[in-house]
Amino acid sequence: MSMIVLKLAGDVFEVEIPDDHEFKFPNQESVDVISYIRIGGDFKLTSFKIC
Repeated sequence: MSMIVLKLAGDVFEVEIPDDHEFKFPNQESVDVISYIRIGGDFKLTSFKIC
């Protein structure tokens, strides 16, 4: 099972994917809470955890 981690870290969104790859995107809208996530393509979500 592969795990993808999404983090809201102040002024950036961090996305961690398998094999220790990490991507960072600017939080241009200064979002404090993520209320909606859209995923496109060939993807199967088996669990979701909020920490």
